[in-house]
Amino acid sequence: MDPVSFYGVLCLAVILPIFYFVRKIGAYVALCVMAVAAFAVMTLRYVDGSRPWEWLVMIAGLLLCIFGLLIVRVMLVRSVSLRLLAAIDSGAPETTGDDIGRRLHDMRALRLVRLTSEGKNALTGFGWLVSSIVAVFYFLFRIDT
Repeated sequence: MDPVSFYGVLCLAVILPIFYFVRKIGAYVALCVMAVAAFAVMTLRYVDGSRPWEWLVMIAGLLLCIFGLLIVRVMLVRSVSLRLLAAIDSGAPETTGDDIGRRLHDMRALRLVRLTSEGKNALTGFGWLVSSIVAVFYFLFRIDT
């Protein structure tokens, strides 16, 4: 195994425990970016000047891995089902409606939805664009809902 590959595997072995143990998203991103930066610094001397692509692809792959795990982290943090189970387990009086209400508030803050004159929620133009992009990805990757 060449040094760049070895350090790439080592960097991934550092990223995975960070994902598992670090709960704050900002801290997770900062620590993972530091790990990839350390990888880049440690392996720079092994880069063949005429073929830096392996090194660049390894860095891109590590960054994409961080991003993929970030998506998983956000999904776990924001899961209505998991939050409801945690509330039930702790004996908290929170309901699913409270959690969904907070989601709608977040969507309003991001200008994805707006309140209609009847007091109902409706997608904004931006919300429609985002939902259309998500629908295309669901179709391309054959994700059933």
